[in-house]
Amino acid sequence: MDQNSSSDLPITKNSKQQKILDFSPKGYLIRYPFLLDRCVKRFVDDFQDDFKQLKNGTFKLKAQLSRKTLSDLFQKYFSEELSKVVSSVSSDTEKCVWFFVSDSGDLRRKNYQTLETDIDIGLKNIEKTANKLFNRLLAHRQQNPNVVYCKHSSLLSEDWAKILSKKIFGKENFSVLDSAYEPLCIKEELNEEFYSKNSKKENALLVKECVEWIKSQMS
Repeated sequence: MDQNSSSDLPITKNSKQQKILDFSPKGYLIRYPFLLDRCVKRFVDDFQDDFKQLKNGTFKLKAQLSRKTLSDLFQKYFSEELSKVVSSVSSDTEKCVWFFVSDSGDLRRKNYQTLETDIDIGLKNIEKTANKLFNRLLAHRQQNPNVVYCKHSSLLSEDWAKILSKKIFGKENFSVLDSAYEPLCIKEELNEEFYSKNSKKENALLVKECVEWIKSQMS
């Protein structure tokens, strides 16, 4: 064997401290409810001068926005907020990095509620707009091919973290970017009556289905 055949390996002076390159993929989860909360905060800030106080003390948005205007506005907010979160992750040229945006399924979330009950921002229309936006992103991958959108009718947005950590990346190569966040404007109201009657085998099949779907999106 040529003694110089391994001369291009990145080793330190101490052979016991040899650097081992890790080419395994790295994954990050960002929950859609978190991003939507930030978008709503921006919406309230942008239109703060357009609220009027009603006789019952409630502050209501005066501006009448069309569906298209609201859709375009929240698409812009979402794109910018997602970019901020993604760019906050330091680049690692030795790894392939994936980002996952997960939403709660229709069986698990009832709706969204504002944290301040005396402000009427037209949340029902915003929620419809947000759901349509996510479903559109889910159906059509956008410019960044390393961003995957995840949703299952029986799963909460955070449920995807366990699947991605245990079945795809491993604990060392996976992080939830919004794990410590506190809601700013809105919160999810979950369906507390929902419970799974699935057997262990059925749950295993559900996880397997999600894993196969994720891998197909990453291929």
